Amino acid sequence: MRNIPIFLLLTFLTGTAFAAEVEIKTFQQPYLLGTAHLVNVDMSFGEIRVEGYDGPQVEVEFRLTCKREDLEKCRRRAERLQLVPRVKKEKLVIHLRKTPRGRIQGIRALLLLRVPRNVPLDVDLRSGQVFVSGMRANVEIDVAFGDADLVAKHGDVGDVDVDVVAGKAELWLGDGHLKGSGWPRSIKWRGPGESRINVDVGTGKARVRLEE
Repeated sequence: MRNIPIFLLLTFLTGTAFAAEVEIKTFQQPYLLGTAHLVNVDMSFGEIRVEGYDGPQVEVEFRLTCKREDLEKCRRRAERLQLVPRVKKEKLVIHLRKTPRGRIQGIRALLLLRVPRNVPLDVDLRSGQVFVSGMRANVEIDVAFGDADLVAKHGDVGDVDVDVVAGKAELWLGDGHLKGSGWPRSIKWRGPGESRINVDVGTGKARVRLEE
């Protein structure tokens, strides 16, 4: 399976979990960056999976599904949600709007992105999971409740700063790994590259893996 692109592999793996659910809404669209010099993702809940690649545009795939046992109520809540990408102040902002407060039970949101690997990325997620791989530019991830997982090449990274208020912080290197110390859990590391990685998690886990 080593020749399968990560983006396609993630799509395949998540398909199994979606099999027991009903698809409510899908959205697929490529976006040219134009004057934008940064990609900003802002979601209140869900799963965000980003793959850096060598293409010129941002490719967006968004799925909303509902559990079958709570289909009708879930469908009404899910249909109000809107994913709105737009260029604002030299940033491509991808924002999930009209999230029902306190009533997201049964709704599953999955955002799959392919982003030019040399464009800085900023992800803001209130509750859920973030997975980022293949980026060479600066990456900033902020998760209030949930997990953040980032994979990058060791030689591309200059600074790593990982902070977790309540949970686990880890930095995996080729010769082992570092665990966050103190309160909050904190890891700071200096590498040979130029990009900066900044991961902040309120409650949950943060893991950065630097590969050769």
